[in-house]
Amino acid sequence: MITNESDGGKYIDYFNIQPKTHPIGTIATWKQFTIVHWFMAVLALAEIGFSVYMLVLCVKEKPKWWGLWLLFILAVYGGISISVASVLKKLRIGFIVYTFCFPKLLTYPSGVTVYLTVPIGAIVYWLERRKASKAIEYLVEDNSDL
Repeated sequence: MITNESDGGKYIDYFNIQPKTHPIGTIATWKQFTIVHWFMAVLALAEIGFSVYMLVLCVKEKPKWWGLWLLFILAVYGGISISVASVLKKLRIGFIVYTFCFPKLLTYPSGVTVYLTVPIGAIVYWLERRKASKAIEYLVEDNSDL
């Protein structure tokens, strides 16, 4: 909003940005889910389950810097977003790194946006854990020959 002139010029007090379109679906529309919606819901539950499993393992094992590992496992998600605007006939693909982002399908009157995500933090912890367990197995095998 532009305010009245002051000292010979116009100044901006604030501005408000609102999207022109809003998502069509609500929480009550689960009865109208298509196979794609159910796939996204199952994928989100699998991501949550994997992240919680890695979180429990991290708490049990308490590796070095385990508090930071917990935050990393819970918060860091990444993936790809695909937007298709039917009105503009435009396809936009972007890579994302978010905190607490899960797969979803957003349907707008002007198009569709799909977010496909993976729990980066949990995957990194899982890979580090596998690398550490292989190193321990290697050490145990070498010591068994003595």
